[in-house]
Amino acid sequence: MQPAAAATTIASLNNQLLALGIGSILLGAIAWFRYPYICGALAIVFGVIVLYKSENKKTKAAIIGVIGIIIGLASIIVDLFYLSFFP
Repeated sequence: MQPAAAATTIASLNNQLLALGIGSILLGAIAWFRYPYICGALAIVFGVIVLYKSENKKTKAAIIGVIGIIIGLASIIVDLFYLSFFP
């Protein structure tokens, strides 16, 4: 493979991972208002995929994936213990 083609492929993969990470954050945000278990679980799965596929764990996509995981987990935990937190 030529260097220019390899650079284009890596840039394309980074853009796809960034889009998937942003989708993870959006699903996490939706989970706070509707379907917390389904959207929260999807946010976690998308975030894990982004984190797993990214080569460098300090890229924008990886950080956004971790934020999506945290938002998804938080929405599920708050929904499970909602009446305990806010009686």
